[in-house]
Amino acid sequence: MLSKENLQIIAALRKNARRSLVDVSNDIGIPHSTIHQKVREYENKIIKKHTSIIDFQKIGFLSHCFLLLKVPQEHKASLKNYILEHKNLNSLYNINTGYDFLLECVFNDISAQKEFLVYLSTQFHVELQKIDVLSPLVQENFLTQLDKFRLVDLL
Repeated sequence: MLSKENLQIIAALRKNARRSLVDVSNDIGIPHSTIHQKVREYENKIIKKHTSIIDFQKIGFLSHCFLLLKVPQEHKASLKNYILEHKNLNSLYNINTGYDFLLECVFNDISAQKEFLVYLSTQFHVELQKIDVLSPLVQENFLTQLDKFRLVDLL
């Protein structure tokens, strides 16, 4: 598991990865050089990528949904490859709830979303459950506030 120092650094990065490491150092009381070294180590081990959370509606993508997909075994690999290359995919997960995949997709409008769903049904014979996102309430929040955890929960 991670030390308290490592958790503090990770929490600061999760909260805002664009803050300067000097500011992070000042806030959590760990030397800047240590934080810089730890971030480089994390980038090779636990940080998958640095990214921005976008308000899709503000840039013209008005349809945001999650899809649960159950697919016949013979179509699983080709469906996965198709989805991984699809321009509207935001996130894809293997799951174990009776469905095979959980997708998060973003589209310009409902008609583009419907076209995608029809294609999945006809080409890959998927069974699907669609959940439309009306508005995100919180995103990427886990481990941003260590004060909400007891240290023993994290170590």
